[in-house]
Amino acid sequence: MSKRVQQQPGFILHHRPFRDTSQILDILTRDHGRIAVVARGSRGSKSRLAGVLRPFMPLRVSWVAKSDLGTLTGAEAAGAPGRLLGDALLSAYYVNELLLNFLHRDDSQPEIFELYGNVVAALASQENVAATLRDFELELLGLLGYAVSLDCEAGSHKNIDKDGFYAYRVEQGPVP
Repeated sequence: MSKRVQQQPGFILHHRPFRDTSQILDILTRDHGRIAVVARGSRGSKSRLAGVLRPFMPLRVSWVAKSDLGTLTGAEAAGAPGRLLGDALLSAYYVNELLLNFLHRDDSQPEIFELYGNVVAALASQENVAATLRDFELELLGLLGYAVSLDCEAGSHKNIDKDGFYAYRVEQGPVP
């Protein structure tokens, strides 16, 4: 049974060459989660998709799937690409790697899709890249069911002292 999807919001997480002029794309979509599709002829010099299939650009993608690997049937820009430079660009690729490794294929997670769009926009603003990245990591862990408690000290359950210094022990939590 084949599945046809039209105009789904998405972001390209990763691309790799396939045959002479095609590529395989890992795409994060709002309603279908992470998918993999073949974009036939998209690396060719006459491809109408060459400027559109870029990481960090909001897209509207269409595809047909008969198996785990679908075929891209269309893609168009749904907004301007984030202007990512330096540390912000490296951080955005790190975010993509996290999603590629933590998300299962075809598992719809609209909250993570929204979180991804927000972190790309925040990284593009170039303000406090490290804090933006840490916030994303903590939120992602929470959405995946691995929330980290940073409200109280391990053992004593006292509130965290904002002026104190803490080490985080995986099995316990924050320890003064």
